[in-house]
Amino acid sequence: MSAPAPQLAAVDLWNRLGAFSRDDGVELDRIIWQLRKLAVRYPADFVTRSALARALLMRGRRGEALPHVDAAFALRYGQEWDATNNLAGILLDCGRLRESEDILTRLLNSSGAVGSDSLYETSIRFSLRKGDFSFLKKAIHSTRIECGNTNEIIVLVERGFLAESLRKHQKIVESVLGSLTCTFGAKAFHDSEGVLCVSLEYYTERTGRPRLELYRQLALAKLHEELVGLSPHLVIGICGPQVQPLENAE
Repeated sequence: MSAPAPQLAAVDLWNRLGAFSRDDGVELDRIIWQLRKLAVRYPADFVTRSALARALLMRGRRGEALPHVDAAFALRYGQEWDATNNLAGILLDCGRLRESEDILTRLLNSSGAVGSDSLYETSIRFSLRKGDFSFLKKAIHSTRIECGNTNEIIVLVERGFLAESLRKHQKIVESVLGSLTCTFGAKAFHDSEGVLCVSLEYYTERTGRPRLELYRQLALAKLHEELVGLSPHLVIGICGPQVQPLENAE
């Protein structure tokens, strides 16, 4: 990614974010501190706003991140292709699926989509979070990238197994978690018996018991919709910032 000053400093900080996980709190806080200074000085800088939003979401600070997400979204026109895909991923992470889909659709329809690993990865994450398998197929067609596990998921769906249930399931998940997420991860794998499974991880800013309450709310929502038969194939994880347990907690 090439960029004129003042974006160069923000680009460097964005790239440094890729070296850390959300558990690297000290390093992330240092980057956030630097990005905040840049954002004050250059409030209309797209890369600075995007990087600060991503760093804050990685730290589980969704409320602080959203104004920077909004600012980056307002500045999205005319930005570089990769930077725009990065914004789509940020929007996906914080649950703004409609805006993420609009950007991804535009990118998938462009000539730059062919061979783009980053666009493929963001599009696959989006399709699994939304349960939209037509979008998954579009991502493969547009990028011309194929992955064994992804193809297996498509075969499973095209045979009519779980397709409608998965879409319904993800709609329910979004109704409970969609406005709370900071980051979102998805992967397909085979269990010990060779069964294809999909693991979806929702990282929220909630800690301890409030986070456990989300599992209860999700279970009740699925029970209300009489949604059954998905557990062998779909694993939902809800995680969040770690808290120090109280010494005398029950």
